[in-house]
Amino acid sequence: MNLKHHYQNDNSYVIELAKTIAAKVGAKAKDTKILTVGCSVGRVPLELSKVFKESIGVDYTARYFQMSSRLKEKGLLKFKDIDISLDQLGIDAAKVELLQMNPENPDEKKINDCDWIVIDGFAVKKNTLPSILKKIHRIGKRTVNIAILNVSDFNSLSKQEAREILAKSVNGEVVVGEECILKSSSGEQSYLPDWANRQL
Repeated sequence: MNLKHHYQNDNSYVIELAKTIAAKVGAKAKDTKILTVGCSVGRVPLELSKVFKESIGVDYTARYFQMSSRLKEKGLLKFKDIDISLDQLGIDAAKVELLQMNPENPDEKKINDCDWIVIDGFAVKKNTLPSILKKIHRIGKRTVNIAILNVSDFNSLSKQEAREILAKSVNGEVVVGEECILKSSSGEQSYLPDWANRQL
């Protein structure tokens, strides 16, 4: 994963994804707990922490987790020719929690009661979206919104497929929102917002 792309690229999908989610949640964000599944080097949960009450990021890859954790703890990360400062990004590290965890088997003791779950199809293992969806809802609240960043030829899941997986995994209603395309993408990314999973 390219640190420059995440932290030093104004056209990165990461910034637009965070802004799109924040706009969708609106004023409720200040009381909202949000989880990013596949947080990679941490930019998405760090960026979301600017507007959300609590932002959590999980990633399975040790190298990415070490980089993001170091940045959160020190507030500064120097890697080769890259200098990243949380102060310059306007981020309060105290509002962010980063955990190394397998998203296909989330630890409900460490993470629970999430209002929103964002699954970054770029940052989770290839072809794992179905298995992640089967279990990730368990760490959400009784009503949880799940947004999926779909990536063609890597992690791709249709709205109908995602709805069917969730419907089989929960005893409740699944409402599918409208699909939208991120402007900064090359057309291979789609953001599927507002999967409302209401467990009975």
